[in-house]
Amino acid sequence: MADLEEREPDPNGWVPNDDEGLVVLESSAVADGDALRVAVVLRPNSDVSAHWNNEAGPTQLWIAAPEGWAVEQRLHAIPNPAADVSDEPRTFEVAIEGSGGGVLRGYAVYFVCEGDTGVCMSRRQDVEVVLG
Repeated sequence: MADLEEREPDPNGWVPNDDEGLVVLESSAVADGDALRVAVVLRPNSDVSAHWNNEAGPTQLWIAAPEGWAVEQRLHAIPNPAADVSDEPRTFEVAIEGSGGGVLRGYAVYFVCEGDTGVCMSRRQDVEVVLG
């Protein structure tokens, strides 16, 4: 996984933002002993019949811890299910250690389709989680 950690999925910001709202992103942080457990959930937007195209690469999350906080790895990936398409929520869980406040920042990159016969595309969505 060390090789994976060194390769940011979209370092230049070339993947377009999900301005269409194809995927709903939810995030939270809860205490877990001396650490915080951060959850980031990506859910295809049923209002526009969005769904995952699982023939593309994995869904990825890239994170950067704020000063005073540390994460074991910055890049997280969820492998695609065997089905060609699906609409399940995809959840990342990340442990972060540190103290004080701050904001965990990052972004998710995913391949999503609009509607039953719509276009499939790579999209990016920023993530911000308040810590402390």
